[in-house]
Amino acid sequence: MRTIKTIIVDDEMLSRIRIKKLIDQIDQIQLIGEGRNGDEAIDLISSYRPDLVFLDAEMPDKDGFQVLNRIDAEYRPFI
Repeated sequence: MRTIKTIIVDDEMLSRIRIKKLIDQIDQIQLIGEGRNGDEAIDLISSYRPDLVFLDAEMPDKDGFQVLNRIDAEYRPFI
C-alpha cells in the first residue's frame, strides 16, 4: 500500500500533538512536516507537496481558506 505524505498545520500546539498521536497509529501515513500558521502552511505545501494536510481553519495571520487560495490547484492536497 502507498504511503500518504502528511502535513499538520495548526496554531495550537495541543491540537498538533493530538493529531500526531492519532496518525502515529496508522502505518500508511507519514508525517513530513508541521506548521503553526498560514505562511508556514504555504511554504510546507509548496516545498513538500503532501498528499494530505490537516489544516486549521482559523489561524491568526492567514486562515485555512486563504492558504488554499494561495496553493496552485494542480498541486492542492486533500485537506
